[in-house]
Amino acid sequence: MPTSGDITKALLVRLPEQFPCRCWRRNVMAAMLPGTPPRFVRSSALPGEADITGILRLPSGVGQRIEIEVKAGKDQQSEAQRVFERMIVAHGGIYLVARDVEQTLVELRRIVDALTAKN
Repeated sequence: MPTSGDITKALLVRLPEQFPCRCWRRNVMAAMLPGTPPRFVRSSALPGEADITGILRLPSGVGQRIEIEVKAGKDQQSEAQRVFERMIVAHGGIYLVARDVEQTLVELRRIVDALTAKN
């Protein structure tokens, strides 16, 4: 069974092969800073941000925000991730939960085709 890292790496290669897009891994770093007392910090700008973020150019030339949360095995979205998903969708972005590379690409194609048919 592929890990979330395997799925993420594969999507970052396959997405630009199949779609006119720029996507990147949204790294969330956590660190313990020295001091008295030591401080724990995270580098994520917003709680629940997706693993892959980017912009997809639709056939009309319009840029479309895309966010992909990668899950493997029995992993589930956190509440913060569900809140982030609702925010992206409410503002017209595309948000996908990826458990399988091929299925994610098929779903994204379906969404792009639907958006293209509207315009």
